[in-house]
Amino acid sequence: MVTALTQMNRLMKEDNKNGHQWVYTNHLHRAKTFQAARKNGNYKTNCCDGVHWGCKLAGIDPEALCWYGSRGRIAWCGENAEKEARKVFNIIPVLGKKTVRQLYREGHLEPGDILTYMAFSHTNCYLGDKKSFDSGHAYCDRQGELAPFKRWKGALAHKNDRVGFIFRIKED
Repeated sequence: MVTALTQMNRLMKEDNKNGHQWVYTNHLHRAKTFQAARKNGNYKTNCCDGVHWGCKLAGIDPEALCWYGSRGRIAWCGENAEKEARKVFNIIPVLGKKTVRQLYREGHLEPGDILTYMAFSHTNCYLGDKKSFDSGHAYCDRQGELAPFKRWKGALAHKNDRVGFIFRIKED
């Protein structure tokens, strides 16, 4: 998962250098996969899509990815979404008791952990070594629709924000 997200970040930066600016959107049509977005010139994503694209590249069944973090809860998108997600992920409730920084300092974050948040709808991934993958606004030039991304990987994003849940890929 970490390898897939790191590769996506590298390719996205190449796309930007080649004049294909990636932008944040919740409203415009977005591709179902990273490969489809690039192939079709649809350089649009949001926080959840970016993380889910990385999961798909890492071989996670798309049926397990019908959810997103929504203000302290998990928004399930489909009748069997929770059941399918629980086959793939251990879902760890933090419920606002810790910030990202606290979880990191206490050794409770593992590379590949997907985080949701209490105060806002957001999903991102901890990559290890105080780095995050974030296809929300953390690494955009500004906030709002069509904000251009500078990158998707950087210093620990949202470190002072309280975590809702951690989705951790189950070991085989």
